[in-house]
Amino acid sequence: MSIPVMLTVMRLAFMFWLIVAYAIFASGYKRKNHFAVKSSAVTLVLLGLSALMGWLGYLLLNALYINGIYSSVVYPVLNVAVHILFFALAYGGLFICFDEKPITLLFAAVAGYSLQNIAVVVSNIVTVILPDNKFISTNPVKFSSVLLWLICNAGTYAVIWFVFAKAIRKSVQAAAYNSGSTVILSCVVVVVAVIIRSIGSSFSDESAVLFVLMNVCNIICCFVVLFVQFLLTRQTVERQENETIKYMNEQKLKQYEMVRENIDVINLKCHDLKHQLIKLKESEGVDKEYIDKLKESVSIYDSVAQTGNRALDTVLTDKNLYCTKNKIRLGSLVDGKLLNFMSVADIYSLFGNALDNAIEYVMTLDEEKRIVKLFVEGRGSLVSVVITNYYEGKPPEFVNGIPKTTKGNAFYHGYGMKSIKSVTEKHGGSFAVTVDGNRFSVSLLFNVKDIGKQK
Repeated sequence: MSIPVMLTVMRLAFMFWLIVAYAIFASGYKRKNHFAVKSSAVTLVLLGLSALMGWLGYLLLNALYINGIYSSVVYPVLNVAVHILFFALAYGGLFICFDEKPITLLFAAVAGYSLQNIAVVVSNIVTVILPDNKFISTNPVKFSSVLLWLICNAGTYAVIWFVFAKAIRKSVQAAAYNSGSTVILSCVVVVVAVIIRSIGSSFSDESAVLFVLMNVCNIICCFVVLFVQFLLTRQTVERQENETIKYMNEQKLKQYEMVRENIDVINLKCHDLKHQLIKLKESEGVDKEYIDKLKESVSIYDSVAQTGNRALDTVLTDKNLYCTKNKIRLGSLVDGKLLNFMSVADIYSLFGNALDNAIEYVMTLDEEKRIVKLFVEGRGSLVSVVITNYYEGKPPEFVNGIPKTTKGNAFYHGYGMKSIKSVTEKHGGSFAVTVDGNRFSVSLLFNVKDIGKQK
């Protein structure tokens, strides 16, 4: 192909893969109204501008060459300027299409440019190793060259997608939490990576080894950027999860403190009412059978769990009332004194979440299968906590030992399970979730002796 066509194709290919890379990392962002129209228009405009810059670049280089101004330094400098301009134009396209903060869009742009840069460098290295298969060349382009170019770019994108992209795009807030780091990464990827790439391209015909080494440095630079973004995102996700768990635990504490007060008031009233019913039953002309039924109804609210741990008594009493109303068999074999090493807040959080998960799941089952059991037992310095419930269906998928949250299924509460695990690990315990036939179990094991040493 001719030089102007070659430069135009080069710019078009650059912008095309850059748009694809930006789309990959921004796909989880909030879209603006009429997104399809706006994204299509932005894509066409960006590709049109890139083609135009290819022709203008040729005219500029030709004019510089004719006037004796062109040197080996000019092309790399112009290339750096073009790359930065392309980055800015594509970044502007994100503003038009997505309704996110500028720093958040910059986070996606940095990741996208790093991905596109790696793909281009990989294809460049391959064409140096296989010089007869250059896609962008003044020689006639072969089908095998086009195919190799596509494989290099698509293959690189696929690898980065599985290694980094799926994780990075999970958190829109990663940039907002790490704005300073995002700006620094932008400088690194747009300036350092582009300069290395532009300078390296001038060695493509002089020294293949030096060209490959320069491009390897470029790849390493971009991989470091993506890896740092990956870490920032993971830290942000963990921070958000911890904040959510903390908020949930605070709400559990408030909820059960209120429940405790209500239970005390209700029990006092019910106790008095039972005595009044006993006296009433002794009166003449009263339906004694009816009085007995009233006493039985009142006894439901007068039956406070007695485990030896006031906080656990509150949770169990509250859940017993709910289970009785919904025909759930909640059985417990508990020595609450074994849990005195835990704070009230931790007991509310751990047992509240565990029983909520089990109860909410069995509510989806037939009445005869609504079975939940709680065991708290001790042997020596070990304290075992096991919460089980009837389970049916396919075994759940596990992620880091926790059942994977499934939208639409009330049982797999991700944050509830994470809160249970967090409280368990806080006290040095072990956490395990197992499915054995029709039995779903959450098992916790604590070494009270070790907890005593920690204190």
